[in-house]
Amino acid sequence: MVIVILALLIYILKCKFEKLSPKGRNNILICFLFGIFIICIFNLYVEYCVGWKYGVPFDDDSSWIFKAAESMKKGSKWSELYLLVSRSWDLTNRVLSPANIGQYIYAKFVSLCLYYPVIIDLHVNIYILYLIQFTLITIAIIDMILELEGIGKAYYKKIPSKSIVFFLILFYPMIIFNAGKMLRETIYTYFMFEMFACFLHYLNNAEAKEKMKKIIIYALLMLLFRPNSVMIVIPLFIWMFLGDEMAVIINLIIMGIVTLGTLIVNWIMQMVGWSYSFGNVSIYETIHLVLFPNIFNQIKDFMYIFSEPSWQTVVYFFQSFWNIIFIVIMVVGMVFAKNKKYTLVFLTMLLNALFIYSIAYCIENFTPRYKLIYIIPQIYFVYTGLCFMKSKFKLR
Repeated sequence: MVIVILALLIYILKCKFEKLSPKGRNNILICFLFGIFIICIFNLYVEYCVGWKYGVPFDDDSSWIFKAAESMKKGSKWSELYLLVSRSWDLTNRVLSPANIGQYIYAKFVSLCLYYPVIIDLHVNIYILYLIQFTLITIAIIDMILELEGIGKAYYKKIPSKSIVFFLILFYPMIIFNAGKMLRETIYTYFMFEMFACFLHYLNNAEAKEKMKKIIIYALLMLLFRPNSVMIVIPLFIWMFLGDEMAVIINLIIMGIVTLGTLIVNWIMQMVGWSYSFGNVSIYETIHLVLFPNIFNQIKDFMYIFSEPSWQTVVYFFQSFWNIIFIVIMVVGMVFAKNKKYTLVFLTMLLNALFIYSIAYCIENFTPRYKLIYIIPQIYFVYTGLCFMKSKFKLR
């Protein structure tokens, strides 16, 4: 099964490469191979330095996915899999429900890849699984950058090369490192990028009605894996069917509901004597999520990656470094964007996505994976920032 899936994806990737120029194809192939190397080194470090068997961190969602995949192979019912959690407080969150059905589907996918059949050793299947995930996300990124180029050409005289855009997105730590772990995030990100690529194609070619069906399908799959991505789906759908101005209006309405609505609900709860707090928007937590993890803190931790091994230290350090690159270019893209309507849509979309997380989670529970919730508007602003910088400086 795992070999068949990999072979199919390699063939699809080969077809995508044919859409690129020879130079771009070579550069992206080098990035792809280097990415595989990074994933292998990361997993070897986790297995032999940190000490996790098979390189699977047993202190996060990967633990449950790995155990659930094995139990599925043994014939366990899905309704019983929540009992496999490694943390007792996580029992309620893991019970099968519409909110986490995506994790169960992903666990079944992992089970099929790991055990039907085992090739030589389970290690081999695990690494092929990671290669499948990495190839899948590479395909989606190529599709997306091909469509981003259409936006760039419409508003800028000069645009950055596909290679540099591909590099910045692929090596965004929450993309490349998630591809090397047993997490649903890679599958979710694949659907998200493909949906965005189809949406950009629709923007570039308004008569391309056939893309609308694909956008809807990818959006539904996104919601299946991450229901809170509705904050990205709604404005894009409004934009597609009612126009960019209406998308801005709807985003502002959502922003008002999220900010004022939660305050009103919490006030009513206090009035009737309920101790439960629904939560409300926190600007401080919103800023924290954008800047998290902090480069200064992570440098200190990274100095001890061998004396005090930790897979989180590796991921958090590189994410903190990439934050600086992305945030700087993103701000440039926001300030100097040529299309102000697009800027308003993506800016309000970004803020709403951040606000939702500031309501649902507190700072102590933030992980870098949550940054994926606003990756679409962020990528748009990074691309427009690169377009502006290309016109001012000698960029590739």
